[in-house]
Formats: sequence, structure tokens, C-alpha cells
Amino acid sequence: MLEYRPAATVCLALAAGIAAGLFLNFWVTALIISLCWGIIMFIRPVRYTRFVLTVSVIAIGIGFVYCNLHTAVFSPPKPDNDTEYTVYGAVNEVVATDGGYRLTLELMGETEFEGYNAYFYTDYYYKPCTVLKLVGYLSETSFSAKGNGISYSLDGIAEISDDYEATGIKYALIRLRVNIASKICNTFDSESGNFYSALLVGDRSGINSNINGSFARSGLSHIIAISGQHFSILVFSFYSIWMTLFGRKKLGSVICIALAIFYTLLVGASAPVIRACIMCCALFAANVFDRAIDPCYVLCGTLAALCLFSPYAIASTSLQLSFMCTLGILILSETEHIEVRLSKWATFLRSVLSPVKVTLTATLFSLPILVFSFDFVSVVSPLSNLAVEFITVPIMASAVIAIAVCSIFPAATFMAWIPEFLYTLIKGISDFMASLSFATFSSSVPYIKLILIPIIVAIVGGLALRANKAIKCAVASLCAVILIVSGCIVGYKASLNANEMLLLWDSSNNHVALYSDGRENTLISLYGVGNCSSTVLNSGFTHIDNYVMVEYNDEAEKRFKNASCYLSVDTVYLPDYCKDEAFSAWLEEKRFRISYYQNTLDIGNLSLNTEDGAYYLTVNRDNTKLMVLSGCKYADSEDVTGLVITHATKKAEIHKSQIPKSYDNLYIKGTKETYFTEYLKKSAKKVMTYRTVLKLRIGKDGLWETE
Repeated sequence: MLEYRPAATVCLALAAGIAAGLFLNFWVTALIISLCWGIIMFIRPVRYTRFVLTVSVIAIGIGFVYCNLHTAVFSPPKPDNDTEYTVYGAVNEVVATDGGYRLTLELMGETEFEGYNAYFYTDYYYKPCTVLKLVGYLSETSFSAKGNGISYSLDGIAEISDDYEATGIKYALIRLRVNIASKICNTFDSESGNFYSALLVGDRSGINSNINGSFARSGLSHIIAISGQHFSILVFSFYSIWMTLFGRKKLGSVICIALAIFYTLLVGASAPVIRACIMCCALFAANVFDRAIDPCYVLCGTLAALCLFSPYAIASTSLQLSFMCTLGILILSETEHIEVRLSKWATFLRSVLSPVKVTLTATLFSLPILVFSFDFVSVVSPLSNLAVEFITVPIMASAVIAIAVCSIFPAATFMAWIPEFLYTLIKGISDFMASLSFATFSSSVPYIKLILIPIIVAIVGGLALRANKAIKCAVASLCAVILIVSGCIVGYKASLNANEMLLLWDSSNNHVALYSDGRENTLISLYGVGNCSSTVLNSGFTHIDNYVMVEYNDEAEKRFKNASCYLSVDTVYLPDYCKDEAFSAWLEEKRFRISYYQNTLDIGNLSLNTEDGAYYLTVNRDNTKLMVLSGCKYADSEDVTGLVITHATKKAEIHKSQIPKSYDNLYIKGTKETYFTEYLKKSAKKVMTYRTVLKLRIGKDGLWETE
């Protein structure tokens, strides 16, 4: 079992104090954290318990004060929101987005913002190390959301400038990274080249939303983000080859330390990469000096050191995931009772089960962070990672060998077929897992955090704590209580979902309707320049049975392609005039079911009528009839229970003859009053205005709003 280490406790206490000072900035936080540490220490008694507890509390206080001083001394200048700035910035990183590219710029020039970083979004691809002249408005970026040193967001125009030059070791390494990425892309096909560029040197400029969405849903995103796994494979593979050829342990360890530092600088030295580098260097330094090290000391000490160097690093989601996964693996490696049970089995079985244990433990420890940080969490992540566990090393090894051989012998292009095949294999696994309707669950589902986090805490507590029977019984009882409460909540939600539901997102640039009858989910996409996937995920849906396009254009196509990356879609309904469009051929190639309709469409209790890009929607359930008008000028004028007037309808001001004669409930977009809205409100018994989101349920008890 994992022994509770006093030094590691102090390091974690210091990091906790820094995090508390960064986010909450209030003295009560220090008191709460001190109390938590005290409870942990008394649950898990060790020698010198009181001494360690006292030192931990002091460390928390020091971290708390340090963070406040750091924030006061090193706080970046605040921009004036009404002032247009002219700044220069060198491109450090380029990341592909749905609308173009996101540039990470290091600001330069004789301004107060010199040396700080900024995000800039553009449709044009600028090579790293290019210096841009930017004219626009600066705004602060949340440190808690970024956590990687990005200080500002810039909105304006840009042009290439020769007034400044990006020089120094940092930009020399960036140019080297770009050249290596270019060599990788020239060695492989376009898509696989972009994949290997991200895998080996962290260049994600070619990773489009299709690849990113597929890997996110299947839980394999960590493969295309430089992490400790990459260090383990690259550095330890080199060390194994060195020991096989030369057998000089100390010299090989020194070379591996230099290699790890160089690789860290090459790929950008983000917080999780630095964490992996420090742990790797500590291990090889122990070889050089013939000392044994405790990985838990190194892990917790690394976290504290990173927080001292940059308190905002603690806010990095990637660092949190990296730390928690590593901590889980360290705890698992010291659970003696599991090893004792497995010792009775054959060595082969143990080697097969080892990656299973590691994968499940890393998933368990990282789950709380995933739930709180992302819109959805991959359910199939353990299966996906197990499926690719045994080909990750061959993927990286074959890619490195192919690149080296093709660089020396350009004619040896046949060497690329092995990594090409392995990429096709891993992409196929990812696409298959992502296509499953149950691949993800929404972290925005009500009560999910209430249910999930205590269960994880109970399991981790039972795994990590050396406890007597009383504590084990307490943990088991806690799990039982949580499961019972969870069952009641799930049962309540199931009875609630027995009613049909309509969700409406209605804004000037985004309009989406989601209808669910408890069996099928239907998404109706009308218009919008933004993506709808995040909106749907935030409402607790990750699977769409029917995706309906009311009107086809480039924006509608772009919206669907983005949505299909993050949502599993079964059937796509298209207007009849789309049969000969290239988009239909693309859907067939991706194996979506396609159905065409002319103006009218019936799906269960849902009826859709369209004309010229507008529509009216009717839901009939028992004695309840709900109608949604969206600019359509030929709506059904029969009596309805509820009438929804959207932004488009208010803007069009349709004729009175197209409005139902009688309606008990009126739901109207909450903007300024007009003659049209005053007329509508006169005929309603109940009026409710909404701003952007409207959520209605239709059941045997009639129509009632839930939001």
C-alpha cells in the first residue's frame, strides 16, 4: 500500500496554498484546506504526524501569502477596452480552428504589454516566427481558463511587419520544430503527416476539427498532445538501445537528461511537459549518483516547484490531468494486495492485465477534472486506450525510423507504409468508438457531479488508504448510500424524461431546436454562424438520432461537420434540392443515413413545415399542442395550447391570419415591445418571455416550462 510521505505532503500543501491564493483570495480558504489536511493526516497516521501536520499548515500559509504577493507584484497591465492599440507580436504557435487559425503571439515593441502573450484569431495561416503588426483591441484572458501564460486576447487586423525580428534560442527551436514538422508532412500523406507532427513535435496546426472531435469522443486526445507517455517512449527507448549497445549506465543517463531537456524546449515547454521532463531527469540523475528516489516525492515536489515559478500553472487543465493520472499510476504500483493476487497467475497474464490496471486507474483519477473542465466525458475511453495500448510504441518508433530513413534516402518512400497503416488503424479505432451512441456522457447533466465525485472519492480512498475494517466498512457504506441516492435521482430523471421535451436556442446569430420524445432525439438546425455542438452538449445530449437541415448552405454544412465531430448522428434529413450536392456524397462516404424531404416532415409527434429557409414546428402530445413559429408566413392558424414566437418571427411580423386563433400560453423572445408583440399578448392567458434558451415539457398534465 502507498505509504503517506511527509515531504510529499508538505509539497502538496504548498501547491494547495498557492492554488487557494490564486482562485479565492480569502483567509477562510487557508483554514478549510488546513482542516482537510488535518483530517487526512489523522485518518492515515504516520510517525511524526503532528510535526508533519504543523509543517503542512505552515506550508499552506506560505503558499497563500506567496501567491498574493506574486499577483500584486507581477500582475500584467490592464488594457483599456475603449482604446485601439498598435502592437507587434511574434507568432509562437498556430492551432487550427473551425473558423481558421488561432495564433499565440509574444508581444514586442516599446509598449507596456511587451513580453506578454496574446491569442489572435485569423483566417490566414501565418508561419511561426513571423512578426505581425496588429491594430485592434486588447482584453484580458481568464488565467483560470488558460493557465499556460496566455495573458490577453486581441481582436483587430494584422499584417506582416519587418520592423522587428524574432531572434534568440527560443525562436531557433521554433524554426527547428517547424522544419521537422514540414519534413514529417513531406514523408507521409496529408492527414497522417499532420497526426505525426502533433504526435512527435507538438505541431497541432494541421489537426482539424474532424480528427480532434473523433479523438475527443473516443478518449484518445492525449495521444496528439505531448505528455509523459511521449517522454517514456522516446527517452526510455533510447536508453534501452544505449544499454543494449554500450552498457554504460551513467553516461547513458546523462545523455538521456540532455535529450529530455532538449525535447522539452523543442515541443514548447508547457506545464505538463515540464512535469514529465523533471520526473524523467530525476530518475536518470538517480542512476548517475547511484541513489534511489521516491517517485511520489518527485511528483509532488515538481508540482510545488511549478507553482512557485508560475502560480497560474496550477490552473492548467492539462497539468491537472497529467498530475492526477501519474499519481493514480504511482498509487496502483504500490498496492501490494493486487500484486499478491496476481502472483498466482502466469507472467503472461500479469503483463496483459498490467496495462488494463494502469488505464482504468488513470481514467478514475482524471475523471473529476474531466467532469468539471469539459462539456462531455468519453465513456469508451478505457476501451479505446486499451485497444491502442500495444500499438502506441510501434506507431512512434516506426514514424521516427521512417522519417530518418527518408531524410537520408529520399527514394525510400516505401518505409512510410508501416506508420501510414498504423495511423489508419488507430484512426479507425477512434472513429468506430466515437460513432457509438453511448461514447460520451454530458458533464452538464444535472446531478452528475453530485453522484460521480463522491463515488470516485470513496473508491480512491479505499484504494489509497491503509485502513482497518471499520474504515473499509465506512467506505463501503458511503458507496452504498451514494448508489441508492443515485438510483433515486436517475429514477426521477427517467420519469421526468417520460414527458416529451423541446429545447430552443434562439439568438440573432444562432437558432437550433432540439426535440426529444424519450426514445429519439431530433435536432433542427435553422440558421447561424456559430457551432451548435457545445450548446447541445451543455444540455446533456451527446447522441442525435435525427439531424434536420431546414436550409442548405455553406454555413449549414460547416455546422453539421463540426457537430458530427462531437455528437454521434444517425440520420440526416436534407431538403430535396440537395440530392446532387457534393455534401450528399460526403455524407454517404461517411456512412450517415440520408433522407430527403420537401417542405414537410413528420417524426413521431413532431411535424415540421418549411418554406424559404423559415419554418413552423408543431408538437402534438395527448391533448396538448405546441407550435413554434420562426419567420414562416404560412403557419397553421388552428388553436394551440402553447405558442412560441422566436426572434425571426418578431422581425418578420407575420400577418395575423397566420397566427393561431387561440393559445393559452405565449412564449416570446424578450426584446423591446412593438405593435406586433402587443397584439400577440392580448390573446394569451399566460405570457412568458425568454432571452436565449427556452425549455418546455409536454406530458399528460399539459404544457409546462422547466427553464
